[in-house]
Amino acid sequence: MHHLKLYLTLIRFDKPIGRILLAWPCLWGIAHAYYTAGAPLSSCLTYSALLIAGAFLMSGFGCVINDIADRDFDRQVQRTKTRPLAAGALSITQAIACAGILAALSLVVFWIIPPIAKLYATFGAVLLFIYPFMKRITYYPQVVLGLAFNAGVLVGYACLAGQATASIWRLYACGVFWTIAYDTIYAFQDISDDEKIGVKSTAIRFKNYPKLMVGICYGLGFIFLTLSKSGFSLSGVLYTIFAAYTLANWNPNDTNSAGKYFRLHALFSVFGLV
Repeated sequence: MHHLKLYLTLIRFDKPIGRILLAWPCLWGIAHAYYTAGAPLSSCLTYSALLIAGAFLMSGFGCVINDIADRDFDRQVQRTKTRPLAAGALSITQAIACAGILAALSLVVFWIIPPIAKLYATFGAVLLFIYPFMKRITYYPQVVLGLAFNAGVLVGYACLAGQATASIWRLYACGVFWTIAYDTIYAFQDISDDEKIGVKSTAIRFKNYPKLMVGICYGLGFIFLTLSKSGFSLSGVLYTIFAAYTLANWNPNDTNSAGKYFRLHALFSVFGLV
């Protein structure tokens, strides 16, 4: 039972925000197929359930890969030093075995989805795998994370309507900037530790003008959202309200504030459904 708890902690089972944020783009793509391509509601619901399961599995896989890659760094960061690999409670071999099981289960979902969706899913999975290593070489690992996390937009749409259209690529771009914004906020939780140990992030790159740069990401996301909807929409209204609320209230110098406003993105990502 103790080992089970460690494995659940390793895949962040007790912290579902990451997997929720990975699932939302899949639902955005499905909703877009429903509105623009007339996909049947029954098929939309079926693929929604399937891709949510896939997102939860891939998120867990990503967490394990991240912890394997960052175990030495995590030991030096206050917020992450008690993670199972960083604390030595699980071995690398055990973590690799866990990642293998999650990958195998994800392949079940991968097998079911259409061929074109497989292509987009592979694109996202490769980026998700390399993301943890980007923070060693660039101050913009959040860009790679955004490209990876939002592949679900393309996958969800392709499951129901085939090849991605210009409008779905624009929705994908919206998601990329949305992700860069929220993960930059997230990274402010660890900025002092990351600077000491040499981990790079957009939080460090933007630390002298954080709200300006996060605001620019929100603004670019809004532009692409509006283009994907062919004009201002309810989704644009919800997006704008939340972005303005976050920029007005988030305190970059308060780690608790960073955690709070990061988590709120999991709720307000609902804008992509309308």
